[in-house]
Amino acid sequence: MGEVVGLPADAGPPVKLVYTVEETAALLGLSRGLAYELVRAGTIPAERAGRRWIVPRARLDAWLAGLDRGA
Repeated sequence: MGEVVGLPADAGPPVKLVYTVEETAALLGLSRGLAYELVRAGTIPAERAGRRWIVPRARLDAWLAGLDRGA
């Protein structure tokens, strides 16, 4: 079989691919209620995962980059 390769000891914590609405609110400096309102309105890019909302990191990053350009 092949060699098992692990992460380097100094790799740090794994990078999150999705955020909860609460984590998104904290990242953006918003209240939890406002973040949920913006998610439900489609302003913050999010998806339903069962009964929960998740915010994909890549889509959030792209949305924030678009805000910088005035999009």
